[in-house]
Amino acid sequence: MQWEINIFELMAKNEAAEASHLSATEAVHAVQIQLIASVASHYYTLVSMSEQIAILKQNNEIAQNTIDVMEALKEAGMINEAAVSQARTQYFSLLSSENNMFQQIRATENALKLLLGDSEFEITRASSIEQILPISCDSSYPISILAERPDVKAAEYELKARIADVDIARSAFYPSLNIAASLGWTNNIGEIVNPGQVLFNLVGSLVQPLFNRGQSVAGLTIAKAEQEKALVSFNQALLTAGMELNDALDACQFSQERSAIRDKELETAQQAYEISIELMRHGSSTSLEVLTSQSSLLQSQLAHIGDQLDIVQGQINLYKALGGSRDAICMETGVSQ
Repeated sequence: MQWEINIFELMAKNEAAEASHLSATEAVHAVQIQLIASVASHYYTLVSMSEQIAILKQNNEIAQNTIDVMEALKEAGMINEAAVSQARTQYFSLLSSENNMFQQIRATENALKLLLGDSEFEITRASSIEQILPISCDSSYPISILAERPDVKAAEYELKARIADVDIARSAFYPSLNIAASLGWTNNIGEIVNPGQVLFNLVGSLVQPLFNRGQSVAGLTIAKAEQEKALVSFNQALLTAGMELNDALDACQFSQERSAIRDKELETAQQAYEISIELMRHGSSTSLEVLTSQSSLLQSQLAHIGDQLDIVQGQINLYKALGGSRDAICMETGVSQ
């Protein structure tokens, strides 16, 4: 039976290999989180587009009715052809926007199917974008939550691997001795040695062939340099993660504030349009004012949906910034795990 005395080198090598494996595993996890976020982003974009299509269709019907009314008013001599032409122009513009939106929907559906790896997949979706994800944008997160991010984990494991490499390089300064049942302590060429003399007098002629001090020193220097590089990379990963989390929280909060303002704009635009219609019926408003208020209302409606999508996208980015951590989501929302 024989036992290698340099067990510390073996342990360091195992630790380095395990850390490198875990680092690679976290890199895969990062790709998975990115894929989930991309699927969610495409899905909610489709929901948003479907809502916009519905609004465009509704406005198309209104525009067609407006044309009919204006043609009747023209026949009655109350307006001229220019007003009718303006109404037709707006109607065709809406049709063009609707056609363009259908094209964008088709492209987004194809992109989502590509992400899912299924070209025949039928994409069903919610009727409203206002189904917000359960992630809080108004909370303060401890920096320790960043440890859940796969890129930070990968950098941490890489640092551990490089620390283990330093231990491996340092082990080269120690003699490689074997212990055999019958011979006792022997060196690599099978000579019986005095372990005390070997361990405490490394310049002895017996162990001299076991050392190449120049290479050992160089190996240790390189390993330490790689460790410093890994430490810098870890610090950079942590700093980047913190900045991404801060940006995601800011974007999410600002989009919510913008949406609240847009709600008031939408309400005002709706009132303005209804008033312009009523005034036109009583001859106190021109057809141009009606078309202008209708256009303003449409833009406010579409912008409102865009704001809702921004909120959801902000929460998706927050999900990524938190490293897909369910613990973080549950911690801030009270969701049971």
